[in-house]
Parts: sequence; C-alpha cells; structure tokens
Amino acid sequence: MTNKYDMLGPKCQYPDEGSEELEEDMTIGIGFRCKDGILIAGDRQRSKGDSARSVTKVKGFDIREGLSGIYIGSGTSSAVDMVFDNLNRALRADLREEGVEETIDKAIKEIYKRHIKMPGSKKKPSFSMLIGLWMRDENLMFLSAAADSPAMVIRDQPYKAIGSGAKIANFVIGTFYPWFDGAVVDALLIAVMAVNAAKEYDPSCGGETDIIGLLEDGSFIKPKNAKAVAKLEGRQADLLTSLKDMFSSGSDFSDTEGSLVNLKSEMEKLHKKYRRDPLLVHRFPREFTKADFESALRKVSRRVSP
Repeated sequence: MTNKYDMLGPKCQYPDEGSEELEEDMTIGIGFRCKDGILIAGDRQRSKGDSARSVTKVKGFDIREGLSGIYIGSGTSSAVDMVFDNLNRALRADLREEGVEETIDKAIKEIYKRHIKMPGSKKKPSFSMLIGLWMRDENLMFLSAAADSPAMVIRDQPYKAIGSGAKIANFVIGTFYPWFDGAVVDALLIAVMAVNAAKEYDPSCGGETDIIGLLEDGSFIKPKNAKAVAKLEGRQADLLTSLKDMFSSGSDFSDTEGSLVNLKSEMEKLHKKYRRDPLLVHRFPREFTKADFESALRKVSRRVSP
C-alpha cells in the first residue's frame, strides 16, 4: 500500500515529522466563484504536532440586514478564529468593495498586535483565508487574504485553494474542470472530490468535509448532513483510486493521457447522475424579517382554522 507521505513525488513537498510546520493548522480550503453564488469547502482536521482534533473552519457570518457571508481559514488556529471573530463584528452592509478590503486588512493587523502580546508567542502567525460576501448594493464578492498579503477581490480565477493540500486540490480541479463555469451545485461535487483527495494524500489534511455556499440572493446552501457528504465521497472512491496511481508515478502525466480521458468520462457520468441529488443539498433561507414572520403566521392560521 502506498504511503500518503510519498504521494505526488516532486509535485508536493510536505514537512518532516516533528517539523515546527506541523504545529500549524495547514490543511485544505477551496473556494469557487460560480454562476449563481460562491462555495467554500475544507477539511476539519486541526494538526498540532503528533495530535489532531476535529474542528469547523468553514463558517458563516452572522446574518444581518443587507449582508451575509461565508469564510474559511487555514493556518495558525488562534489567528484564523480571531480574524473571523473580528470580521464578524466589523463587516457592514453599507461597505463598498474598497471598504471591505480595508476592513479585512485592519482585522489582520489587529491579529498581529494581539498575537505579539500572547504568552509564549515565538513567531508570527501564518494564515490565509477565503471569503464570500453578499451585500444588497454590491451583490456577491469573492475575496482572498493572508497574513503576508492584502485582501483582494478574486475576479479572474474561477476557484482558489489554500493550505498545504492546495497543490493536490489544484491538480484535481485542473484535471477535471480547468475552465470551471458552473453553478454552486456543480462546484459542490468538485469540491468534495478535491478535498477528499487532499485528505487522502496530504498528512496535514483529514477529518470530515465541511461545505457552505452563498447564493446570489444572500441565502446559504449546505449539505443536508455529514452523512450525505460521506456518501458522495464513497461514490467517488473508484476515481480516487485511479488518481492514486497517477500521483504515485510522479510523472508529468504525458504517459497517462488515456487514463485521464477515462477519468474525466467517469467524473462526468457521476456529475450528471448526482448533480440534483435531493439528499445532498439543503437550502437554508436568510433570517426572517418581520414581514416574513407575519406571512408565515397567516399561513399557519389558515391551516388551523376550522
């Protein structure tokens, strides 16, 4: 059996066991800019030396009037969590594009200040993030930011991956969908495959897969439950096995062109078959307004009236 530490040959280099890099929560995060929204996905493993525990790094911002958003972070765990908390408080519906970027950069600078004061801090925090925002006047925005780079809106890329598993995810996505232009439900299927591959072949990735999407009307879309995602991962098991052979070769894949064609064909069949699987995706509406509540109350009253 091929050890996942040996996968991809020269294509991906992982830190040695005991390396300080393993103390960081690198893992995998992916974001897609879709025709009808934005989708982000990632694993739940948090690595600390020889131990690991399950956490949720895919989060939705508190819904407020005129604004909703989604977030995934990878890197120093305390920094990832603090950036999310700062942004959750600071983001406002009246911000424009430049104001959103400035707000994210300000949150990152604040994390540096707080991190320096933390007991035992020996080095600067390392982290990156992907953010999807819906604002009533600005519509949808897909952004990236990191500890060492400013926030910016992603315009010319249909997807972006962060974390140590990014190289694996980029290869998988690039193999099947180099010019992705689909909907959120399409991205969900691809994201599951890419995250699953990263979990299989990158020792820093693992645990369950978390997914959340933000639609163009500001509502969220999520898998119905963890079992639904695991079920889809099971359906992709044969594809993952085929990828394993290609990864293990460490080649430029010029001698596996036939395998790639077959893989793409099988992926397309899986895509068409399960694209509308009602067990996989459940839509969560935006927070009720007073008018929504009154409308729902009237419907209930009509059903119970004699």
